[in-house]
Amino acid sequence: MQRHAPFVLRWIAVLTCATPAWASAAEAADPFTLPAAATPAAPAAELPADATDPNALTLSIGLMGRITGQSTSAFRVDPAGHSSTSDVEYSARIRVRADAETKEGDHRWSVGGAISVDAIDGTIAGGADSLMGDKLPGGMAESVVLQDAYIGAKFGKLFGFRVGALTSQWGLGLVANDGTNGLSAERNDWFTLTRAADRNLRLMIHSMPWANCEDSALRGLMFIAAIDKVLDDDSASSMDGQNAVQAVGAVRMHLAEKRWFGLYYVRRWQHHDMTATWNPGKDLRVHVVDAAVDLDWRDKETRKGLRVEAEAAGIVGDTSLAPTPEYPRHDVQQFGAFGRVTYVGVAGTGLTLQLDSGYFSGDANMDDGKVTTFRADRNMKQGLVLFDRVLAWQTGVARRTASNLSLVGVPAQDLDRLASGGAVFDAITVYPKVGYRVLDWLEVYGGALLAWAPAPIVDPLHTRTDTGGVPVNFAGQKADGHYLATEIDLGVRTTWRLGEPWHAAIQVALEEGILLPGGALGALTTLDNSDNHAYATRLTVSLLGR
Repeated sequence: MQRHAPFVLRWIAVLTCATPAWASAAEAADPFTLPAAATPAAPAAELPADATDPNALTLSIGLMGRITGQSTSAFRVDPAGHSSTSDVEYSARIRVRADAETKEGDHRWSVGGAISVDAIDGTIAGGADSLMGDKLPGGMAESVVLQDAYIGAKFGKLFGFRVGALTSQWGLGLVANDGTNGLSAERNDWFTLTRAADRNLRLMIHSMPWANCEDSALRGLMFIAAIDKVLDDDSASSMDGQNAVQAVGAVRMHLAEKRWFGLYYVRRWQHHDMTATWNPGKDLRVHVVDAAVDLDWRDKETRKGLRVEAEAAGIVGDTSLAPTPEYPRHDVQQFGAFGRVTYVGVAGTGLTLQLDSGYFSGDANMDDGKVTTFRADRNMKQGLVLFDRVLAWQTGVARRTASNLSLVGVPAQDLDRLASGGAVFDAITVYPKVGYRVLDWLEVYGGALLAWAPAPIVDPLHTRTDTGGVPVNFAGQKADGHYLATEIDLGVRTTWRLGEPWHAAIQVALEEGILLPGGALGALTTLDNSDNHAYATRLTVSLLGR
C-alpha cells in the first residue's frame, strides 16, 4: 500500500493480509458498482481524464429512455361483470444522468458522484382513470422524479462510502429493484417495461478488506452497510405522509468479476402519520433476509455461454395495517424465490434459451392473524398480461367494491393495500423462453408463461359477503383447481448501436401477449372478449445505454 495512505487503513491492510490463504481467489470486482446502489449505463459523451493528472475528472452526461404505445383488450374485473378499459395507452420514461469521478492517483483515494432524474415516467395519454381504482395500469405520469443524487469516495477497493439519494438493487430484483432494466443494452430482458425505482436517502459504506491480498481466498469478500430513509418503494411513499427507515447489511463473495453469491438483510420500521391519506397511524416492523447468486460464464465480448441466477427472500415481522376486530395486529410471514438460467449461442448459432421459475407465497385466509402473501418488486416482470394487466386491474378495483356502503355497513380498513400494482404474487411460475438473432440487428423471441396459485386467489369482500368465508376469486367464482393461466408471448426487436463517442443504441420492439385463464383465475369474458381470453400488444422505441 502507498506510504501516503492513512495510518488506520495501512494497518487494516496489514492485518487482513496476514490471514492465512487456503486457496487462490479470483480478481475481485470494483466495489464502487454495488448491488445496493446500482448505477445504470447511460449513452454519454465522455470527457477523458488526463492520464498525467491524478486529480483529473472524468465526466459523462447521458440521456436514455423509451416511448411506448400499448393496446390491451377489455376483460372482467369483478363479479358484477364490469370490465377494464381497452383504450390505447401511451407512456414514456425519459432519464437524464450525469456521473463524475476523479482518477485514483498515488494517494489511492478517488471521489465521485452522480445525479439522475426521470424527466417523465408514466402514462401520457389514454389508460385508466385513477378514480377507477388503486395502482391501475396506465396510471398518471410523474414528472421530474429524482432517482440518484449522491457523492462518495473510495480508497482503492479497501474502503468507500456514498451519501445522498440512491436507488437500490440486489440480485434479480425480487425485493430491491432499481428499475433500470430496459434502459440499458446490458439489462434489457424480453417482455419487460419498468417504472421508477426503489429510492432512499442513504448513508452507505462498503469494504473489501482482503482485496489487496493476492493469495487470499477472501480477496473477493465485500461488506456493505447502510442506513436509509425511504423515499419511495412498493410499500411506502413520502407523498403519503409515511415515515419508513431501515438498516441494511449485505455480504457478497466474488469468485470472479461476473460471478458472486451473497446475503442481504434489512430491518425496516415504517409508520404512517395520522395525516396520511391511506393507513393513518398504522405501522409495519419486519426483517428481510435475501440470499442471491449470480454465476455468469458468458464470454465478455460475444456474450455467448451460460448464466445462472437465483434469489430467495423471507420476510417476517408484524403490522397493524389492515386490522380486523379479532386481530388488530397481524404476523407477517412471507416467502419468495426466483431463478433464471440463460444459455446464449446454442450449438454455435444465434439461439438463446432462457428458463424462469419462481415461487411467491399466497394467503387464502384473510382472518387468521397472518399476512403471508409475498409480492415481488413491481419491476421484476413475468409476462405482459397476467400479472401486469389482469391481476393488477382486478386487485386495483377491489377497494371500490369492498367500500361500497350498499354492500357493507362499515368498509374494512386499508383496502388500498389490496392493489398489486402489477407485481407477481401468490404464484408458482414456469416461463421458458427462446430467442433467435436473425441478423446482428434483428432478434425474434417468444415464451410461454405457466402459472399456478399455491393459495386460492381471494376477493376479500365477496368471500365474506357472498360465500360465508369460502374463498372466491375476483370474478366471484370458487377456484376450480390451482391453475391460474397460460400466457403466450411473442416479440421482435431491432437494435442499432450508435458509433463512438456515444455509448448508446436505438431499439424498436413489438411484443404481443395472449392470456388463456385457468380455473383459479376464473372467467375473463366480457362483451368485448367473448372468447374468454385477454391480449396485449406493445410497441416500444428506446434509447438504450451501453
